[in-house]
Amino acid sequence: MDIFNESLEELYRTSRHWKLPNEIGKIFKIKPGKVMLYILFFLMLLMILGIYEKLICDLLTFFFPARWTLLSISNPNFSSDKLWVTYWIVYSLLKVVDEVFPFFLQFIPFFYAIKAFFLLVLCAPRIQGAIIIYNSMLVQMMKELKKSISK
Repeated sequence: MDIFNESLEELYRTSRHWKLPNEIGKIFKIKPGKVMLYILFFLMLLMILGIYEKLICDLLTFFFPARWTLLSISNPNFSSDKLWVTYWIVYSLLKVVDEVFPFFLQFIPFFYAIKAFFLLVLCAPRIQGAIIIYNSMLVQMMKELKKSISK
C-alpha cells in the first residue's frame, strides 16, 4: 500500500505545476491533485463503458510518459533513462499488437482500460514497472535471441 500512497503523493506534487488542474481547482475550490484524480477516474470510467476507449488509452499512455521522457532527457540529474527506454519498448510492442490483431482484441472485455492501467503502472516513477519487466522478461528474451542468432 506504500507504493500506492507514494504514487498518489507524486501525482499531487506534480499536478501543482500543471495549469489545467490548478484552474479547475480554483473554480471548484479543490486541490489540483484531487482534480487530476477525478479526471483520471472519469477517463477510466469512459474506457470501461467503451466510449472513446482507444483514443483515451493512447492519450494517457503517450502524453504523460512523453512529457516525463522529455524531462528526463533535458535534465542531466534525472536518472531514469532505463525506465523510459524500457517503457517505450513495451509500449511499442503493445501498439503493434493493437494494430495487427484489432479483430481479436474486441473480444477481450475492458482491454483498453487494462492496457492503460498496465502502461501507467509501467511508467509510474515510484513503482518502476518497466524496470521490473526489463529485468524479469526482456533480459531473458535478449539472451535467447542472441543464442538463436549465433547458431
